Amino acid sequence: MAAVHCNARARNDLRRNGAIFLRIAAVLARQRADFAVLASEHSQRKALASLPLDATLRFAMDQPRPLNVLLVPGFFGFGRLGDIDYFACVSSLLEAALRQRGFQARVTQVVTPPTASIRRRAAHVLEALASVAEDSGDIHVVGHSTGGLDARLAIAQTASLPTEARLADYARLRSVVSVSCPHYGTNVSTYFTRPFGRWLFRVVARYLAFMLERG
Repeated sequence: MAAVHCNARARNDLRRNGAIFLRIAAVLARQRADFAVLASEHSQRKALASLPLDATLRFAMDQPRPLNVLLVPGFFGFGRLGDIDYFACVSSLLEAALRQRGFQARVTQVVTPPTASIRRRAAHVLEALASVAEDSGDIHVVGHSTGGLDARLAIAQTASLPTEARLADYARLRSVVSVSCPHYGTNVSTYFTRPFGRWLFRVVARYLAFMLERG
């Protein structure tokens, strides 16, 4: 009986040790695969680093990666008013800077109603997102002032917006950048809720609409 018990215990120990050995072998196999990938990436980086700087830049420019950038204007914002461009030179500067880094950037200026609610303006941003998503490449959104709030609401998947547009692949939306955005409110918006502020708001809104119609 003692011999049988010892044999059974030995078999159990063998099974446990075998399972441990299999786990170690699996870990070593994964490490070996990871090391092979790292070695391949290292050799590629080393080969690229050995090239002259101008050749490295040419290599990046010869294989540009597509990229989409959306520019969202703020409250009272507009795309173009006569000779005045809201995002003056921003599109061309972004495209040139990204081209030097190996990206083929498509910069789109979102047209939003200048004095509409954030919810309505966010709907226009979502429509622009759905439109640029038809092309390849990651998507980045830059919102100035209230445009940052519009962008935040537009990318909220649970937001109820007055539009049928939907962004199918949120994984391609890589970043949302806000510039001078009133995330915690602003005294100006509070002022426009007062009687004189509401009257002034209507006057300015009508004048801006008139100017935009005239171009």
